[in-house]
Amino acid sequence: MHSSTQTSFIQGPAGKLELIFEQAQGDTTHSICFIMCHPHPLQEGTMHNKVVTTTCKAFQQMGCHTLRFNFRGVGLSEGSYGEGLGEIEDCLSVITWVKQQFPEHSIWLGGFSFGGAVAYSAANRASVAQLLTITPGITRFPALQKIEPLMPWLIIQGEADEVIEPEAVYTWLSEHKASYELVKWPDVGHFFHGRLIELKQKLIEIYQPRLTA
Repeated sequence: MHSSTQTSFIQGPAGKLELIFEQAQGDTTHSICFIMCHPHPLQEGTMHNKVVTTTCKAFQQMGCHTLRFNFRGVGLSEGSYGEGLGEIEDCLSVITWVKQQFPEHSIWLGGFSFGGAVAYSAANRASVAQLLTITPGITRFPALQKIEPLMPWLIIQGEADEVIEPEAVYTWLSEHKASYELVKWPDVGHFFHGRLIELKQKLIEIYQPRLTA
């Protein structure tokens, strides 16, 4: 199946939300839709962020449909920054829409930086099957409450992160009773400059066995 990219809009809590849905690639298609949340709206974060698009490409290559979207007030999405709480509601609206469109599909949810904190906060409320947080923006997310994920949860953290202090993430994780898998990545900064191909390979290495299990 050739890659098919479709830009569209759905109704969100604060107006229309802009999203890009991309079909699975390869010979094997899994009944999974992976949704990815982008970095902070006030720090030029959009669904076109390279970590976001690279992560989606990894899941497409593994045979999953993917969806990325702009939070309220970003790109062509209506509304204005929602202090984190609004963005969680945006995420939940997107998940609800995907469940309506693909009722037989399992929802896997991911996020990068601020988007990682949003995904973490939304995961339990939406009953997603897998959670991925890449350098989660826990120190820049005042609305974040510690909500123990009930699903398999992977955290990827660059140890040279210049935006989110790695030790703060490790301390936050240590306070969780829920099980999680932490990948500490030496010499990797917040935006994975020069390391995006490795990030894609790492995601495939980790998630491909879960898809074929």
